Amino acid sequence: NESRVLGAYVQPNGATNIGFRNVAVAFSNTAIVATGGVVNVTFTALNRANYTAQWSTNLVSGLWSPLTNVTASGYTTTVTDTNPAVVRFYRPVLQRN
Repeated sequence: NESRVLGAYVQPNGATNIGFRNVAVAFSNTAIVATGGVVNVTFTALNRANYTAQWSTNLVSGLWSPLTNVTASGYTTTVTDTNPAVVRFYRPVLQRN
């Protein structure tokens, strides 16, 4: 199953490009909004479920770093990256208890 992953590319002059890449990931309905050096990532969630938002600069490496943990309050959840790199890809990971 291939899905589209959104990534934000911040140019040296501060302009932001947002793009897609097809990868094998199991989530959908993710939106990225980049303004003023901050990236907000909104994704479809299960109400009251716990997620770890992760980021990566390289989809091929398979290495992901945690951005933050969040508990969904509704069926979408937004996390904020206040320190986005030149290129970052984002994904939510459902925490299993």
